[in-house]
Amino acid sequence: MQHTTIRFVHASDLHLERPVGGLSEPPDHLQQLLVDAPYLAAERVFDCAVAEAVDFLLLAGDVVDVHWGGARAVAFLGEQFDRLAQHGIHIYWAGGNADRYQQWQRLVHQWPNVHLFPSGRVERLVHRRGDTPVASLLGISRRKGEPLPAAQFRPDPDGLPSIGVVYGLPVPRAVLQSGFRYLALGGSHQRKDLSMAAHTSASQTLSVLQRHDGAGAEQQDDERGLSDWGSADQPQVPAHFPGTPQGRSAQQLGPHGCTLVEIAPRRTDIHFRPTDALRWIAAQLTIDPATTRHALEDLFRHHIQQLRDSSPGIDLLVRWRISGRGQLADQLQHGPLAEELLGWLRREFGYGPPACWSVSLEVQPDQSAIALASEQDTVLGDLLRQLQQLQAHPDRPLELESLVDRRLLPPKLLRLLCTPGRKRRTQLIEEAAQLAVKLFGAEGTNP
Repeated sequence: MQHTTIRFVHASDLHLERPVGGLSEPPDHLQQLLVDAPYLAAERVFDCAVAEAVDFLLLAGDVVDVHWGGARAVAFLGEQFDRLAQHGIHIYWAGGNADRYQQWQRLVHQWPNVHLFPSGRVERLVHRRGDTPVASLLGISRRKGEPLPAAQFRPDPDGLPSIGVVYGLPVPRAVLQSGFRYLALGGSHQRKDLSMAAHTSASQTLSVLQRHDGAGAEQQDDERGLSDWGSADQPQVPAHFPGTPQGRSAQQLGPHGCTLVEIAPRRTDIHFRPTDALRWIAAQLTIDPATTRHALEDLFRHHIQQLRDSSPGIDLLVRWRISGRGQLADQLQHGPLAEELLGWLRREFGYGPPACWSVSLEVQPDQSAIALASEQDTVLGDLLRQLQQLQAHPDRPLELESLVDRRLLPPKLLRLLCTPGRKRRTQLIEEAAQLAVKLFGAEGTNP
């Protein structure tokens, strides 16, 4: 059977019911945008489907919790579904944790171009371009952790390109080696490819999570061919999470969007398409003993211009971190200068358009200063050496329970606070060392 190229948009985790958070005191001029950003980003997903004239749109779960999204969310989706129908674009939706499958099962019949995959079993559909079958789609609605009937994921018997739509993990190995051309995944707010590391050696891993540690971080998989994934004796399905179209917190940094997929007879290509209306950025500046306040302000100006150039038209939420040593670094750590600079940044750049709102300004003590202080016979030195011991022995408890009043917290939250994971434990110790240097300052360096 001769196949033509299939083009579709893959999106997930729209979460229309969740506004952007993470600001303790959101400024008045951004409050409406914080609420509207998920809708604006979702609208751009549908815009992408129309602009690219795709065959269909895949929604891989967590589109909206109608209990919290309410009438606005239902009306919005209805408008977008109708818009795609006018362009002859079908929508295939695998429900996830947030989607309240039973409610949407009753609602989707209003839109003939929308198909919600069933819960509890895998359903196979054939997508047609006119009268010509062009792709076989298999999908299931489920909650995270629910069993995935791997035996029901089988390539099309007539040889059509097979595409799976699955929300949440785990995905059995049999599915990842099933001969599908693409597996559309949902349930992760970060854009990534599902690693096979749990089943194969590191050299056979499909891909790694693309992290965004600063503004304008380049998407390494913007234009990526997937024809060489797997091997002849161990085929592996390209299994991809597009991430949420809109980052909602300081933990969801950098560009967010959807994925345009093109399946040709011998190749599968994926292309990142940004959709976010508001973008979280973690920005790092380094100063030295010669840096003056005026020079630091110039550094801010230059960096903000770079951020705006790399994210044109996007409102930015920036968390600044300054590291270094010298007189200016000491003033930033121990005086009002950091707060003054934060106010200046907000007045100078926070109103746009587009806005570049500085959420916070943290000063990170110079690592060489921490190392030097840990070698001294001082109160600070003793504390830093104890923290180093905790870092060197990851199995040693932090004994955080003594710092928490058990009467104020439910047991589950108490366990989460007092027994952090390994990564969070390391982060807590590093933050404690930085805080100790900041609080003790020069006083802690004297015996």
